[in-house]
Amino acid sequence: MKKKVFLVLVLMSSLLLLTGCSKKAITIEEFTSSVDTDKYIVGEYESDQIDTIIEGLERGAYITNGAFNINFYVLSNPAQAIDLFRLYKEEFESQDADETKKYTIKADDYEIYELIIDAMYNYICRVKNTLVYVSANAEDKDEVKSIIKNIGY
Repeated sequence: MKKKVFLVLVLMSSLLLLTGCSKKAITIEEFTSSVDTDKYIVGEYESDQIDTIIEGLERGAYITNGAFNINFYVLSNPAQAIDLFRLYKEEFESQDADETKKYTIKADDYEIYELIIDAMYNYICRVKNTLVYVSANAEDKDEVKSIIKNIGY
């Protein structure tokens, strides 16, 4: 009985800590300078590439090595970033495949969704009005996760 009470208290404390946590939103410049440019191609989307496809998109950048792209978006406000997060999440979940792993977290100013299905690794993270989006081969997962960790997302 004491073990159950202790476990419930630990779980509740963890939940409170998670909901009170926050992440720092980074800038385009922080994103593009976060990797070795000898190993990756890094760039910012041109203004003519930023159109009505993503509502509220102000700036966008990418990191690629030819095998995968990590996209970073700055939107006009958090509500538009939330909408884009939901759109990508629905896109991932609509894929007709066997789910092998799903991870999700939601806090005050950020949310993370990670899904591995078949041979694909999918990751989105929203922090305030910014969003990181990746859909890559599962074999590139560790490299992608390393970059994401490096930028704090």
